[in-house]
Amino acid sequence: MPTGGTRGCHIHLGLHKTASTHLQAALASAGPELRAAGIAWIGPGPIRKGKTGILEAIDGTAAPGRARRWLRRLSQDCRLLAISEENILGTMEENFLGPCPGPYRRGQDRLAGLLSALDLGEVRLFLALRHPADYYASCYRFHLRQNPFLPWKAYSRQVRLADLRWQPLVAALAALPGVAGITVWRYEDYPACGPQILGALLGPGHPEVDLSGRANEGMDGAELRGLYRAHGLRPDFRGPGFRPFGPLQRLRADARHARDLEAVARTPGVTLIGPARHGT
Repeated sequence: MPTGGTRGCHIHLGLHKTASTHLQAALASAGPELRAAGIAWIGPGPIRKGKTGILEAIDGTAAPGRARRWLRRLSQDCRLLAISEENILGTMEENFLGPCPGPYRRGQDRLAGLLSALDLGEVRLFLALRHPADYYASCYRFHLRQNPFLPWKAYSRQVRLADLRWQPLVAALAALPGVAGITVWRYEDYPACGPQILGALLGPGHPEVDLSGRANEGMDGAELRGLYRAHGLRPDFRGPGFRPFGPLQRLRADARHARDLEAVARTPGVTLIGPARHGT
């Protein structure tokens, strides 16, 4: 049984830079209504502040009993426990600047540790997948907002664009004991598929959640060029905007990503949400 006797446990894993913050903010605003409907919702705020012990249980810096007790209190008398935290799989920076660069190389082990430590029972996972070229560029823009300046070519040196594939990660997560299935969607489809995503994440009869707010926007090309000038450097990317990959690279990435999504859709246990199709 999931923690606290709840009838289900759903974990939204992100990914980073896929409008996760937008979805989390909308759900947080609807927190009282969700609770009244029997949905215990927890987002990244208290998790990252160390109030829940969830990340500490994964990292081994605290005993898991604290997190189990916290979730039991949170989910008391609820039909569903819903957790959203991108850093369960690892930080975005680890993908590009860590000792084992690549798309969430430690994600399977970290999630396995969480499921084991918290004794959540069977859970369903949720995550959005973004075009690798756009994901890469967005992660770099975020890096510049949070860290000392690093030129694009230095940031992108460890991971090839061709190595950013999502199906191996999705398959590894789906194969974990305790995972009942994974619901995924394309980041690009998020505006059109919001109601379907909420229906899957929160279950039938969930209260209204307003997804009309704007998602976070990253640095534009002018801001990036200003940073380069401030450090006495010439930009090492193309165009007036930030387009780090050339047309041929992009075409190849488009083809790889299409094949990757097809492989994701064929992975056992995976449900791929897409926009409604009209006509034949």
